[in-house]
Amino acid sequence: MLIESAYRKLTMGDCMHILISNLLKNLKMFEKILIYGTGNYANIIYPMLKKAGLKEKICSFVVTGTTDISQIDGIPVKSLSELKDIDTRLFGVLIATGKEYEKDIERGLSNFGFAQVLKLTDYILVNNSLEK
Repeated sequence: MLIESAYRKLTMGDCMHILISNLLKNLKMFEKILIYGTGNYANIIYPMLKKAGLKEKICSFVVTGTTDISQIDGIPVKSLSELKDIDTRLFGVLIATGKEYEKDIERGLSNFGFAQVLKLTDYILVNNSLEK
């Protein structure tokens, strides 16, 4: 299986294809994983990562500010500032947000010393004509 795609309905007929095999290959290189985001993208990708056996590597979901969500499926949700004392060399971060937030998130992660960062959007193809 060279490329496996996952299909999820986004909005107004857009269909999202996640190149999951490529993403999993890259995530498996990390000792520990942080998922940045708790919205739609995170809710789409997390079950796929769990199904692939990566739940044990996922240490936390991360948000920029504060949130009312304390955990997702037993995994804590933390603000970026709560991670200031961890050894960032041990972690890979998957940014699971829309493109419009990525630059600010990357800047914040860099300021905290995170160098191993993947963007979910780099593994997504969107086609609004697939189901029309």
